[in-house]
Amino acid sequence: MTTNAFIPQTSYQETRFLSFWHKQNILYPLIPQYEIPHHSGKFSYYADFAHLESRTIIEIDGDAYHTSPEQVQRDQRRQRYIESRGWTVIRYTASEVRNDPVRTVYKARRAIERNAYALRTR
Repeated sequence: MTTNAFIPQTSYQETRFLSFWHKQNILYPLIPQYEIPHHSGKFSYYADFAHLESRTIIEIDGDAYHTSPEQVQRDQRRQRYIESRGWTVIRYTASEVRNDPVRTVYKARRAIERNAYALRTR
């Protein structure tokens, strides 16, 4: 259980990504704003989307929010932590979702399929 009361918000591009995900009739369920508790118990990370079976995290990086050097360092630290917990993190920019949502969804689906296959064949 975490001690903070942070409630994650879904961005417009995350909503757009999920809408195109459903329009493509993809059967892999995605959990939005998936909570990944930190081992300290003091806080949690929230992934934009998680596919549990393949242990895949999908992150949609906002155009403005992820450009400062400090934010890039926080994102890298966060990603390393999530990967250390056995997840594969794939990232897309908000402009990828905005400019070519169908291709972005296709790439995410393929990543989930690869990860699920890799886990099954271990």
